[in-house]
Formats: sequence, C-alpha cells, structure tokens
Amino acid sequence: MFGIKLPVALIVLLLLCLTAAARRDVPSSAVTGPPGITDVLVDGENCRGAHVTTRPHNRKVVYHAPSRTWFVFYGTGHWMDKLGDAGGDKELIAWRASRDCKTFSAFAPAVAGNGHSSSTDVLLVGDRIYLTETRWGYWRQKAGIPWKTDGKPFYYRSTPEQAMFFVPFEVFPFEIVASRLVPGRESQALPGDEHVAHGGPHYGSIARDTNGYLWVAARAQSPEQGWPATWVARTVRPDDIAAWEPHRVLFKSSGPGSHAPQIIALDEGRVACLLFVKYEKMTVLYLCDRDSEDWSERHVIGEGYQSKRACAVFDPGSRRLHVVYTDARGDARHRALEAPYGSGDWLAALNEPGTLVAEEAGVNIGDDDLSLSVNLSQDPAPLALVHRGPDLRLHLRYYDGKTWSPIDVKIGLQDADWTCDETSAVMDFSHGLGFVYWCQWKDPTVRKQKDNIGQLRFCLVNDVSALCEK
Repeated sequence: MFGIKLPVALIVLLLLCLTAAARRDVPSSAVTGPPGITDVLVDGENCRGAHVTTRPHNRKVVYHAPSRTWFVFYGTGHWMDKLGDAGGDKELIAWRASRDCKTFSAFAPAVAGNGHSSSTDVLLVGDRIYLTETRWGYWRQKAGIPWKTDGKPFYYRSTPEQAMFFVPFEVFPFEIVASRLVPGRESQALPGDEHVAHGGPHYGSIARDTNGYLWVAARAQSPEQGWPATWVARTVRPDDIAAWEPHRVLFKSSGPGSHAPQIIALDEGRVACLLFVKYEKMTVLYLCDRDSEDWSERHVIGEGYQSKRACAVFDPGSRRLHVVYTDARGDARHRALEAPYGSGDWLAALNEPGTLVAEEAGVNIGDDDLSLSVNLSQDPAPLALVHRGPDLRLHLRYYDGKTWSPIDVKIGLQDADWTCDETSAVMDFSHGLGFVYWCQWKDPTVRKQKDNIGQLRFCLVNDVSALCEK
C-alpha cells in the first residue's frame, strides 16, 4: 500500500512545486533571440487589459548606475473581476527591480488608486526617482463619489450638475537604497480641473532643467468648451518639489480628442514642450525662453495623421533636440533642432518632409508603441528607436549621429499567438538599451479565456550599434 501511495504523493508534491514556480513573483522565462539580448517576463499575472506601459514619450524604465540596478514601472491595467465590475481602487502603479536583467524583485505597489499608466512618467536625478501620476480612484473615493451610479462608471458623467471631484497631477519622490525604493512625500504639481471625463490633468510628463528646476506638462480641461488644453508648471526652487509656480496654459485645442504633451530639458536652463493634438492632427513644439520665460510660437513638425506617436530626446554634446514622429502616411520620420533653436534651425526644414526612418510604422494599428532613446556617453550621441510595425512585432532601428541604419532588427517576443504594444525605453542607453513592453493574446477569444491577462516583458540590448550594423 505504501509502495503505491508514495509515488502518488511525490507526483502531487511535484505538481504543487511546479504550480508555485509558475506563480512566482520573480519570473524568469526568457525569449531566445540574437546574441547580446535578454528578454524576460516581468509580470504575467497582474496585467489585465491595456494601458500597462502606454504613452510613447513617458519613461517606465530607469537605470541606476551606482547600484547597477534596473527599475521598471507599469500599471496593473484595466482590472475586470469575474462579475465584470471595474474599479479604480483595484488599479495601481507597480515597480520591480533587477540587477541581472533576468530575475526581478517581487511585485511592489508604487502608487495606489489608479493604474492607467498614461500619466506615469519617471525621472532619475542622482539617487532619487520622481514619478508622476493622476490618481482618479484615490481622489474619487476621498470625495465619496461612488464608482457607479445607475450602472454607469463615474467617468461617464455627462452633465456638470452631477457630482464632481478634482484630481491633482501629483509627483511622487523615491530614494534609491540598494535595490529598494523608499517613498517620500508626494506633491501636487498641477491642481484639479473641470475635466468631466477623467477628473484631472493627465497624460503628463516631467523633466529637470540644467538649473535644477523641475517641470511638468499635462493634458487638462479647458473650462470654456471642455476641450483639451496643455498645462505647464515649474517648481519654485531647484530640486524641491514641495512648491510649484502657478501653471500656464500653453495650448488650447479647438475640438475634442487625444492630447499628449512631453516636457524636455535642453541646455542653459531652456525647456521645450512637444505636443500631439489629435483634433488638429498635428505635432507641434514650443520653446521657453530662458530670460523672459515666455513660450515661443508653435513649430509645426508634422500634420495630417491620427496617431499619438511622437517622442523627443536632447543631445547636449551636439546641442540638438531629436524628434521622431509619424507622418500622414503612417511612416516614422525624424527631425533635429539645432541651437539657437529657432524655427529656421530644423534639420530637415519644416517646409520639407522629415527624414524617413520606417515605413508603415503603425498608424491606425496601435498608437502608443514607439520610444526614442539617446546614448549620452558618445558625441555626437547615437539614437535608438523601438517601434511596432504592421506585423504587430517590435522593431529596433539605430542612428549613428549622422544617418539611420538601413536595416532594422526584430526584437522582443516573436510568438505568432501574441501581439506586442506599448513599448517604453530608458531615456539614456549608455548602459544598454533597456525597455519594457506589453503583450496580449492575438486571438480575442483566447484573451477572454485567459481573463484578458497579458504580459509585461523587459528587454535589454547590450550593444545596439553592433546589432544593427551587422
């Protein structure tokens, strides 16, 4: 009898161990690919729906050189329980850390109350990380507004007479201690607005200028017609987020639609704001004068397309601002703005098409899926672009400071059953190009069977130039 039961017990024990291993908080499944690339599953349990790493210009990855640690941030996505009831209190922004880029620390909440990571941008300054977020769920609950009224979620309010709550655009500081993040006191960088749909400024961005002031830019709501506007604000003192100057309205859209700003630090205290506006179907750039603190007239970079895909980085060595955006055909194009940063200092000129980087780069097949990075250890600084193509796969392209590589490299998960989207790369790839991206089952029937759970993956390319110039 014991001779029969013992193998059964061993089998049961083995199955339990395998099940536990499959549900570990530190996953290690890897994707094989070209040499010099690591691609691992970071989270395959807490990512439901989309908006896990979304907005192309927001950084969800930072590398802290002193501790040799990679930190990744992501949203838990749009959570739906078995009854089909979603709630902002179930969504949050999480973080994990890794030193070997193969195993990651356990799931750790960074910001609770909302998991829509479109408003999450992370900035590394020394041993501190600043994270932005709009916590709709937190402030809704604090105001006592129910998640649903008459069966409809709070964000479906249609009249101003209904209960309103105001959500500030917040900045959260974290001190890096070894491979841990120690949270500090959050700050309200932008006040709540009259936004009927979402409740506060969002789709934001953060930067630090060369004088140490921190800047934020976010989409807010224009009180006149309720259409999107861009709000920009700066800290009162350098490297101190406790107090912010009154915000300025940089742009007002003349109609509804997506509206995604990126604030970028240039040199000598200058900053720029790159803005995509869907209603006007254009990407524009504004520059803030360091002396008068007035903003320039807009530079129209590209027009006539639907995608929200535009991303910028600055190279202080060459004093060039690089922008990659999508044109009216859906092709990715590149422009560079040289000092002294006037409207006539663009390469290519604004009355000419930008340099072609990739054809059919994704318009109307996914619009939150490109990320531009710069290698600040070289002069002139090379660029790396990760974008999704019409094959629903991620592609890597390389700029050596003069020209783009004539070939691209498919990268990340290549399983035909999965699609890749929402990529976000480290801003400076001097220590390797690290990026996270979101995957979901291609077949909607399978997605439903899997409770709509997708994957967050991390990929590291050790040497971009060697990979792309072969």
